[in-house]
This record gives sequence, C-alpha cells and structure tokens, in this order.
Amino acid sequence: LDDPGANQLQHLVYLMSLLSKEQYLERVPDQSLLHGDTGKMSGNEGVFSTCIVATRSKKGDVAMIYTSGIKSVITVKMHLLEGPEMFASWFSPRSGKWKILGSETNKMIKYEKNIRSGKKALDYQFWVPGHPDKSEDWVLVLYNKELKGRIK
Repeated sequence: LDDPGANQLQHLVYLMSLLSKEQYLERVPDQSLLHGDTGKMSGNEGVFSTCIVATRSKKGDVAMIYTSGIKSVITVKMHLLEGPEMFASWFSPRSGKWKILGSETNKMIKYEKNIRSGKKALDYQFWVPGHPDKSEDWVLVLYNKELKGRIK
C-alpha cells in the first residue's frame, strides 16, 4: 500500500468524485476526440507508454484525457463536445494537485477558459505541462458550465 501507484489511485478516486453520478456512470472511451498520433505501448509487456487515452461523458459535457507526458501537445476535436464552450484544467495523478501557471495547487483552477466547443468548433491544442523528455502523467479535464460550480 506504500507503492506510488497506490497513492495515484487515491488521487484518481478524488478526480472521479468531481463528476456527477451520471457523468461518472455514463463515461465512454472516445479516442475520436483526439487528432493525430495517440502514441503506443512498448517494451516488455507494454511497460513504456506514450499513449494518450480519452474518455467523455455520454452527453459530452465532460472529457478526461490521460497522457504520459511524452508528447508536448494534445489536439482535441472540440466539435465533438457539448457547446458552446468548455474550460480546461490539468490534473497530476502523481501528486493529486492541479497545474496552473507553472505551479501546482490543491484547488481546481481553470487553466484555460472559454474554449469554443460544439458543432462549429475547431480543433484546439493543449500544451502538456512539464517536459516532453520526461514521463510525467497528466490528465486534461475539459468541462462545461455544469461543472463550473465546483471550481474557482
């Protein structure tokens, strides 16, 4: 239970607690949200990963995108998410903290605001925190006004 992975699991439980019951239970994997290369597994039994994995709520009002941090940019097809706009926050499953302006905090703070979403929205590039030469796990959380009351 002292393994770093056990602590990361606690942090992911916290992250999932931010979702409503419906958003949590009706999540669907959706790699179609991602534009471009989504990485691969390599090494013995896939121990090294450059994978980017996306999930969203059935309604499209929340999406979570995991990256091992090897890539510096994630491009999201915002037209596949509920409009008219979304907000973005970066979450570290290693520390359980949120990234904002070069530092980490315990409070969920909007990293990017008013990102156009919905039918006519264009693809949007999100810059992954940290250094692309190091493997640092991150979760990009995209949410609309329905989740807005839970953050600063």
